[in-house]
Amino acid sequence: MKTFWTIAPWIRQGDNYFLYKYFGPKREEVRRQVFEETRSFRQGLIQELTQMQSAYIIATTDEQSRLRQVILRRVRDLRDEDTIVLNGRL
Repeated sequence: MKTFWTIAPWIRQGDNYFLYKYFGPKREEVRRQVFEETRSFRQGLIQELTQMQSAYIIATTDEQSRLRQVILRRVRDLRDEDTIVLNGRL
């Protein structure tokens, strides 16, 4: 019986680890999706894209091709209504 009480906390801790190993990534994915839906995230992304556009205008041809790839990748993260706001600022 003494051995059981010595091993029981270890088993419980291992069980918590395996539960976290399974549910942890799922929880983090939901947390990330909720964050990406916040107004501050979307406004920050629009502001960042506006700054990238300014950098694109003054960049050399080689720099423009690299900036274009980054900008297009970031624009994919926008929703339709954010794209309308972005087009209104440009």
